[in-house]
Amino acid sequence: MVQLELKGCGGLSEAFINCPMLTSLDASFCSKLKDDCLSATAASCPFIESLILMSCPSVAQFLNPACS
Repeated sequence: MVQLELKGCGGLSEAFINCPMLTSLDASFCSKLKDDCLSATAASCPFIESLILMSCPSVAQFLNPACS
């Protein structure tokens, strides 16, 4: 798998994705997703080139300026 779209999973608060070949993740509108889950995912998916986090108020604003 190289692309994963979780867009609109508003109830998703914790997710650990261990997919080393993942290059694109769209977690837009996952309003409860936390920083620590994204950090763990980023560490286990070193080839991520595209990370889309629109409307994710639980993600730190320095990671996602669109969520201000």
